[in-house]
Amino acid sequence: MHWYPRYVPVDEQRARTVSEIQGLRARGVEVQPIELRGRTIARNFWGRRWCEHLESFSEYAARLAHGRAYVRNGSICHLSIEPGGVDALVVGSAPYRVSIRIGQLDTLTWTAIRRACVGHIRSLLDLHQGVLSDHVATVVTNRDTGVFPQPGEIVPSCECEDRSTMCKHAAAVLSGVGSRLDDSPELLFVLRGVNQVELISTDPAPAGEQVPASAPEPDMRNGMAPNPAAPTGPAVDGATGIDLSAVESSSVNDVAASPRKVKKTLTYRPPMPAAGLPRTAPSDDEAVTFEPTGELVAELREQCGCSVAEFADLLQVTPTSVRRWESTSGSLHLHARPWEALLALFEEIEKHRG
Repeated sequence: MHWYPRYVPVDEQRARTVSEIQGLRARGVEVQPIELRGRTIARNFWGRRWCEHLESFSEYAARLAHGRAYVRNGSICHLSIEPGGVDALVVGSAPYRVSIRIGQLDTLTWTAIRRACVGHIRSLLDLHQGVLSDHVATVVTNRDTGVFPQPGEIVPSCECEDRSTMCKHAAAVLSGVGSRLDDSPELLFVLRGVNQVELISTDPAPAGEQVPASAPEPDMRNGMAPNPAAPTGPAVDGATGIDLSAVESSSVNDVAASPRKVKKTLTYRPPMPAAGLPRTAPSDDEAVTFEPTGELVAELREQCGCSVAEFADLLQVTPTSVRRWESTSGSLHLHARPWEALLALFEEIEKHRG
């Protein structure tokens, strides 16, 4: 039995999800599915920046590509965002409950962000729509010191049997958060446990609060004047407005609760292949004749409804390989593992066609 996941047509996947949602609602369960308009997961400022932030971490890149396919197929029946975590239900080969614990923003980092934004955001509407000066946008979305979580603050847990750190269902939920933030950007601040209204306040700090020094005067792009009441202090980082002398005392809050233990066994990732096994056709004892071509690869990818990156993740190859295959005329000369992966996918699709 090969290790490759069973191919499920997109229509069948969507029908499963709709059935699951209807069943939950019939039982009186309030669900919040992720429903895209088109195939773009996030169109607005906060949703796009959330997705771009996660994709900037190499350890997430491959899994997020597969997770995005789940989101586009409408496989997330439910996704709710609460302080410190995300709970979701994702339909794969079965419905899987996914819980992602996300550490809340530590006080020092939030205070530095707030200080840098004082007087430069006119309203909550501007904040939600991402109508921000370049300076403020840089501060709040900074990869290391902004409002978005770091990989060490993200702890996923899923009921599936994939024993990798982040399964494709958890990756789908993280991408689904980007879609949810498109419509409800205020949930980002709920998730991180901070009060978004504090970014609008013109008061540099509540009475008695110890804060880092203010940021240097930004290069204003939207015509707003800097706050004249903001005090000056020790040197700060020009890009983020964070007091560098105070950072050494900061520590990120630990995740409030450990993820539940889930029994997992390896079902998706293949064993390491033997090196140097070029193969362009099945051996004599195999009953099928299968000759992969660039045109066939493109057709299989289209049948799956995958992007190049998503198709590459499914086959466990690089996107560059997929692009090279599709641009090649005639037969492809492949190693054993990608040849077998294409064969397994081809057989699954032919089975459904028949």
